[in-house]
Parts: sequence; C-alpha cells; structure tokens
Amino acid sequence: MRTESMTFEQWRRDSPARRAKSAEVLARLGPIRRERPRDPVEAEFLRSIGTPEHLIGPESRLARRGGSQPELKDVPRRQSAP
Repeated sequence: MRTESMTFEQWRRDSPARRAKSAEVLARLGPIRRERPRDPVEAEFLRSIGTPEHLIGPESRLARRGGSQPELKDVPRRQSAP
C-alpha cells in the first residue's frame, strides 16, 4: 500500500494501470458467490433493493424455524490461487 502523498494528476495518470491490475485479480478470482446461509429476513430485504441472487446466497432453514445459526467451522473453504 502506498503511504506517500500523490497529486490528482499522478492519480489520474496511474489509474489505467490500477484498473488493469484490478481486472486481472478479479478475473483470477472467478465469479463471486455467497455460500454461507443468510437470514431469510435479510435475504428478502436484499432482493427488495435489487441485489443479484448470486450475492444473496442460500437462506438458512434454521432461522425460519426459530433455531439458532450453526457454526460453520467444518465448511470447506475455497483455496486461493498461488
């Protein structure tokens, strides 16, 4: 991360390179999806404001029955690319 000051002109000059680097990183990560269960009330709110379904993810069935949210310690995590 840069800590020195930069002028607006420097920022504008460097912005195409930053955008290209960001696009490369996003392309390597692949599509963004939410896999963790979400509270049904929160999911409904997100749908009402136009959030894409792949970002909302699955709804928790336990929340509908009044149960508590399970710990997700044993859920496999996606490995980051080297």
